Amino acid sequence: MNQPIEIEGVKINAGDIIVGDANGVVVIPLEQLDVVVAECQKAKPIEDKCMADLRSGFPIAETFAKHRGK
Repeated sequence: MNQPIEIEGVKINAGDIIVGDANGVVVIPLEQLDVVVAECQKAKPIEDKCMADLRSGFPIAETFAKHRGK
């Protein structure tokens, strides 16, 4: 308990944040949490636009190219 572990090359320490959904799992080192939250907040408006287009029936590739520049 409260010891670092490693799973398939991913190091996990006590206090790290682990988030998962149907698409996968991510481990956020606790010392990087503020940086990750700030980046997510910057990305949210773009993600909201993508989701609105996808709900309206636009193709995913077209939506991502439009909003994410890919």
